[in-house]
Parts: sequence; structure tokens; C-alpha cells
Amino acid sequence: MKIPKNIIFGELAAKKKNKILKAIKNKKYVFDVYIITLPTASGILEIYPSYILTKQDYIDNDITIVGIARGKDEAMEIVSDVLLDCYKKLNSFDTKKYFAER
Repeated sequence: MKIPKNIIFGELAAKKKNKILKAIKNKKYVFDVYIITLPTASGILEIYPSYILTKQDYIDNDITIVGIARGKDEAMEIVSDVLLDCYKKLNSFDTKKYFAER
């Protein structure tokens, strides 16, 4: 699991940023927190509830967390904003390239 320095926090998640990050790094469940990751295979972005980090299959996967949200609505808002910005800057939905250049 990778957590880059340029991670995006939703407005609600940012209020408890340090606590949430610490729990995620320790692979602990945080109620009503969702993680946004780069796609593991094909796709644009993926949204998971934080409890997925307690599952061994996902812990072993090489996932890159690019966003953290409080609630599913906030997660979807972050994804929407990222995709709009990505398309404006790259004229494509290549989120891997977008976050590499961010």
C-alpha cells in the first residue's frame, strides 16, 4: 500500500486528517471513511470503504491511495473533481499520469 504526499482529503476527512492517516497506515478500520485508489487493473479510480484495508487480499495488493473521504458522497465528489481536473489538464482520463504529474 502506497500513500503519496499529494493525497487529496475531502473537507470532512481533513478535519481528522492525522488520526485517519495513522489508522490507515496501521491498516485499521475507520468508521465512514472511504479510500480512493488508482485502478489496480483497468479503469479510472476506485472507491473502497476503509475496512477493506483489514482484509489480507487487499493489504497484499500494491494499491496507491490518492484520496480519503468521510462518507461515500464525499468520496464521489472527490472522484468527480479529480476527473474534471484531469480532463482539463491532460485532455484524457489518465489518472495515473495525472497523479504522477501532480
